[in-house]
Amino acid sequence: MVEPFNQVKEKKYTLEKLYKGLKLRVVIENEEIALLVGKSTRAKQNFSKKQGAQILSTSIQTGYEWHEQVEVFVTRSSDKVAMILKASGHEIARK
Repeated sequence: MVEPFNQVKEKKYTLEKLYKGLKLRVVIENEEIALLVGKSTRAKQNFSKKQGAQILSTSIQTGYEWHEQVEVFVTRSSDKVAMILKASGHEIARK
């Protein structure tokens, strides 16, 4: 689901997913994007005012000596924002 951009500017915008026992969250607030695992911020960057895409990524441990890459793709158009959360290249959540 794609939300109107003006809603993003007025309040915190969050995408959450429980993945293999880990709480993954993407937060857009105060012109900043953050990727959190549990309560720990693992990646963040300024939310671009330009149209286009931004990617944040981190690795998570999902088993004994087993790690997976988590990425969030944030796409901004003139009036909308879309977020796609992926783990090991597979989509696990979208907003």
